[in-house]
Amino acid sequence: AYVLQQVQTSLPAYLEQVQTFRIPAADSPPPPTDMTTLYISAGRKDKISKGDIAGFLHTIGKLPAEAVGRIELQRESTYAAVSRKQVYSLIALLNGQKVKGRKVKVAEVE
Repeated sequence: AYVLQQVQTSLPAYLEQVQTFRIPAADSPPPPTDMTTLYISAGRKDKISKGDIAGFLHTIGKLPAEAVGRIELQRESTYAAVSRKQVYSLIALLNGQKVKGRKVKVAEVE
């Protein structure tokens, strides 16, 4: 069993011998992933489907299928995982374009 103890506290009397284990601090943050998230200003309310977004990213954004990850539809917006390498050129291509007749805004989620 493990007991978590704060620095300035004492152990309960029923714990006689306790072996101390220190968790080492992380040296550096983990490296960034290969994917980033795009915000698209159209969602289920606009009768948009995941297939519409995938087609939008593929035809207008010229992204290969491997460069598109999970697509999450919400009521008024959509979030899509795309390749980090192509995100800025993709935003320039997609921003202001139409999905199912509705002009959309596209931005990288920070």
